Amino acid sequence: MFNFYFFLMNTKSFIAFKRKAYHILATLFVFMSAFAQDGEKRFFENNPTLGGDVVIKSATVQINGNDISKTFEIESSTDGSYYLDAWIMVPITQDGYPEYKIGVNGIISTSTLKPQTDNWQSLALTDINKNAATVKLKKGTNNLSIIGKGTQIPNVEFVKLSSSPLNTGISDAKYKAYIESIKAQTLDKNVKVDSTYIETRGTNGEIYTYQLNLPVLYTYYANYSYSAGQTVNISSSSSSGYQYVIELFNKSAFPIPTAQSWVSYCSGSCSLNVTIPVAGTYMLRLRAYRQQISGLVNLTVNGTSYSNCVSASTGIVINGTNTGNFFTCKLAGGDTYLFLEESGTPGKIRGFNDDGGTKSDGYSWGLASRIEGSVNPNAGLVSAYSSNSPNFTCDLYLGLARSSESVRGYFPNLAADNSFMSAPATTTYNCFSWSVGVTST
Repeated sequence: MFNFYFFLMNTKSFIAFKRKAYHILATLFVFMSAFAQDGEKRFFENNPTLGGDVVIKSATVQINGNDISKTFEIESSTDGSYYLDAWIMVPITQDGYPEYKIGVNGIISTSTLKPQTDNWQSLALTDINKNAATVKLKKGTNNLSIIGKGTQIPNVEFVKLSSSPLNTGISDAKYKAYIESIKAQTLDKNVKVDSTYIETRGTNGEIYTYQLNLPVLYTYYANYSYSAGQTVNISSSSSSGYQYVIELFNKSAFPIPTAQSWVSYCSGSCSLNVTIPVAGTYMLRLRAYRQQISGLVNLTVNGTSYSNCVSASTGIVINGTNTGNFFTCKLAGGDTYLFLEESGTPGKIRGFNDDGGTKSDGYSWGLASRIEGSVNPNAGLVSAYSSNSPNFTCDLYLGLARSSESVRGYFPNLAADNSFMSAPATTTYNCFSWSVGVTST
């Protein structure tokens, strides 16, 4: 008999199946996924050269009083001294540019990260005289912490360590080109969403909403650690009445309670004032109010300013009631974030996922995003994880119903937490229906 599991592991894309086998009225399709165990870990696994002469394994956040740090687990092949660069988003505080301490294996360095400008940048470690400095690593596993103050988790995507001064620095070419394309209003000319997919919910009997080759764009976001009762005052401004949305939500719960998600529509300028109900990690996110119209926004959060923050958005409206599976796939050169938005103008964020992870059947989604649950959203929004890789494409599928227990009884390789339906069920299909021309077993 045809090996069902083998087929799923070797399907290049969902749509290849849809095109060849749309006549099958009953089609359970499985995308192996996972709980979002550690999205950044998978980001590093899929980008092994980011660390330069070391390998970044994972990143975690620690809070110690007023200090808040992002710690990278690093694997070094030798003992030695390394130059350090960080890809970091720098704000402007009420005291000027923040200075970040560096800790290596629990020891605080006398050298620091001293930015001289704001926004995303490659920032080098320097000594008290502002000369390039190094950190000492041991062979094997090392922990390198970038330490800031206040409530914002240091917005550092990755670090690069170089044994030679000739190899230092992180290229900002992609990010600068991205910003210039927004300023020149050329970026969004290629952002097209096919309305036939949105309106018809598929064209061959499929019971889901989808979009192929959806442009994925980086839009500004930051993470904060807030305590219950803390007040968050956000204000913003942009030129020429540009329309955008500010979103703030608790990342710690799913589905995100309505009372822990806030949204503000903005035209030119606006504000959002929130009293935090529950302690946790919260994401502040910008997005364009209208697709195909990106812009730059200035933000102030409790007195700390962020200038020329990117505001972009791509996604699709979901037709019908959807309480099942939502995911990205066929990523072309990047890492997706997926957000589920409830109805409203604009709606609040109720669901969120970075990387789908690994499910009970052992299959990893890699950098693709997947949400499974009863959020019943109005739209699915996709953005890029990395500002350093800000523009790519993916396929987006929304609202595939869960597989039933009775169907899984006939197909024991279907994982309950990792299978879903793509068409109405009938009794007229068998293993060969899954083959799509594949004859190997």
